Amino acid sequence: MICVGLGSIIFLAPLVLFGDDSILAFGGAVIATLTICVNMPHFMASYRIVYRSKESILRHKWASVIVPTLLMIYLAFAVYRSGTDFRFLGLANLVGGLYLAWHYTGQAWGMMATYGFLAGAPFSNRERTLIRTGLRVQLVWHLSWVLEYGVDGRTIDQPVVSQIYFVMSCVTVIGFLLALTGFCLYRKRMGLFPPLRALVAWLAICFWYGAMARDPEAFFWVQIAHAVQYMSFPGRVEINNYDKAHPDEPHNTRSHFLIFAVYFIALIGIGYVIEFCTSVFGLVLMGYPESFISGKNLPIAVLAFINIHHYFTDGVIWKISNKEVKKELFAHLK
Repeated sequence: MICVGLGSIIFLAPLVLFGDDSILAFGGAVIATLTICVNMPHFMASYRIVYRSKESILRHKWASVIVPTLLMIYLAFAVYRSGTDFRFLGLANLVGGLYLAWHYTGQAWGMMATYGFLAGAPFSNRERTLIRTGLRVQLVWHLSWVLEYGVDGRTIDQPVVSQIYFVMSCVTVIGFLLALTGFCLYRKRMGLFPPLRALVAWLAICFWYGAMARDPEAFFWVQIAHAVQYMSFPGRVEINNYDKAHPDEPHNTRSHFLIFAVYFIALIGIGYVIEFCTSVFGLVLMGYPESFISGKNLPIAVLAFINIHHYFTDGVIWKISNKEVKKELFAHLK
């Protein structure tokens, strides 16, 4: 329950409810540590799923080959031009920021659908439409937030953008009410509330966006909360696949914890190597004249690549309606 979103709700509650911004006072060392130990592993986890076998690579050609190739070509050009014209790299950052809205709200619904399925009481089509429409209203609010504050937290001084952001901030109330209507219909049909974990997943994204509205700097903590929420799914797939490949070994909480610990540490190591190599190569490129290429912008391009590719990859591999996904994610169920 803590990873599903309860932990982030408790952590962000002082900022969302009372405007207490003490959580924003953490230093760079804490931010860097959490980035390497939490945020990067959640990116690497999706790569592990896509590139783990030849069959997986061929099954997801767009996610494994086509999209990353096109992204690398564009971002290489953007870094090449960034010494004199940052617009191309800035566009990649903007696309990543806008794409993130779809990613967050999509994950929220995916978790709700999953926990409804696990409880043996999935949402009906009508309830699904109401709840997802509410989430899409939040998606549009997130888009307006990106345009208002930019991808780096700096306010964009455009009256029209500010007006759109204000209107969408008001409209989010409608999205909230639509979701509540869906929950009420569920209770009327089933005679009980939706599964608690599904409700927590929905409430969590409401708190995330409330924190971002309070202070754009809270976006870092929203990223960490999202990564923690995400990791339970690829972790479950990894454990299920290990159990399937080693039927004679004991399958219990202790063995599963050890499997996940090894898996998580490996992801941290891979993420650290990527960050280290990017920094070193960026320093090498700094030897070139600024008008030719800007090595200091290489880490920005690498992060943009990982972000956009991750969002696209997740949209491909995590579909509960997909039989292969169900088979791997729920293999531990009787």
